[in-house]
Amino acid sequence: MTTRKRRRGAVVRAGRRASWPLADQALSSLTNFALGVGVARSVSPGGLGAFGLAFATYTLALNASRALVASPFLIRHSGTGETHWRSGAGSASGAALSLGGVLGAACLVVALATTGAMQQAFLGLGLTMPGLLLQDLWRFSFFAASRGVHAFVNDLAWTVVLLPTLAFQTFTGQRSVGWFVAAWGGAATVAALVGIVQARLVPQPNETWDWFRRHRDLGPRYLGEFAANQAGREFTVFFTAAVAGLTATGSLRAGTILIGPLHVLFMSAPMYAVPEGVRLLKQSPDKLRQAVTVLAMVLGSAAVVWGMAVQFIPSAVGKELLGASWQLGQHVAIPLAVGAAATGVTMGATMGLRSLAAAKESLSARLAVMVFMVVGAGTGATLGGGFGAATGLAVALWLGVVVWWRALARALRQYEPSEEVATAGTVDLSAGI
Repeated sequence: MTTRKRRRGAVVRAGRRASWPLADQALSSLTNFALGVGVARSVSPGGLGAFGLAFATYTLALNASRALVASPFLIRHSGTGETHWRSGAGSASGAALSLGGVLGAACLVVALATTGAMQQAFLGLGLTMPGLLLQDLWRFSFFAASRGVHAFVNDLAWTVVLLPTLAFQTFTGQRSVGWFVAAWGGAATVAALVGIVQARLVPQPNETWDWFRRHRDLGPRYLGEFAANQAGREFTVFFTAAVAGLTATGSLRAGTILIGPLHVLFMSAPMYAVPEGVRLLKQSPDKLRQAVTVLAMVLGSAAVVWGMAVQFIPSAVGKELLGASWQLGQHVAIPLAVGAAATGVTMGATMGLRSLAAAKESLSARLAVMVFMVVGAGTGATLGGGFGAATGLAVALWLGVVVWWRALARALRQYEPSEEVATAGTVDLSAGI
């Protein structure tokens, strides 16, 4: 077989593997979208607000689990052979289950301290939080083992259980937000049980402390990254509301909806890019550098193309989608798309740092960019309202591109293969990009 044919075959295989995370994330987003529509159409405005708080709580818990459990698993157990993967998956799934139990108990405390719709929503969330976090961990573990189809099937199981349940609740006139949250989380728990069958192993909660101890160099720093990124973005919203009013804030929200499909693409990237990056690093740091550069170009270009496409959406369609907020959303979509392009380019460097397990460099870069975001968005909102905030945020994110890629270059220069990596490198690497 010629070198050209081998490279072409490798690209085709890489494309197939990349398609599974995208399909899986799209299905996961569809499940959450169906839940939101079902709740919005069935409960009171107060119930919808309670659901919003419960879902925001779930999002925080999910990102904490990914920082402390899923991300370290991707880095340390991708492409390492069946035995090493099964050992790690047993510990990681047990840690996710235990974390879900602790956070679920906290939600139950909130339910006991409240009444009405809030109590119902947090009761449903608290009871199903362990299943929600375990199901998400299975997704990441399957991608680490290059079994993307298993992750997709697992999310499909969640969807197949959830959609008929939501339809039945809507048909019977169910108005309790608690039942909707319980149905959603219960379906995730069913999928988590399906994951146990797929993986052919049982979670080991007794190994939770050992998991956190062994990965204390990664988990807390990734959790800090998430907090810093979230703080920077939330500042943009609240500061814009404070200095420019709710209309300006609404324009940012409308624009975010218009570029929403990019988030599906960006959220799917780590599930593919980190395992691939880890495998390529075992071959050579240069191959990792080349791969994340291509990833940055693809994601950045996708953001530019989508931002241009939004400008050609007919007004009638836009008004049907966003109502009176259509023009405001379209107005800020351009700077938001420019910022999204910066995020796409940055993700190449971010995935490289993840693959290198360079958590210290990654956290430093994230903290620096958070400062850029606060200053840029705050200055922009003061000078130009919603459009100014979006523009300032875009400038900040592009400055962040420089910070992230310099951090990656520094981490690559300092990289030295560990004994564990050298041993793991004996596995089949034919699946590399």
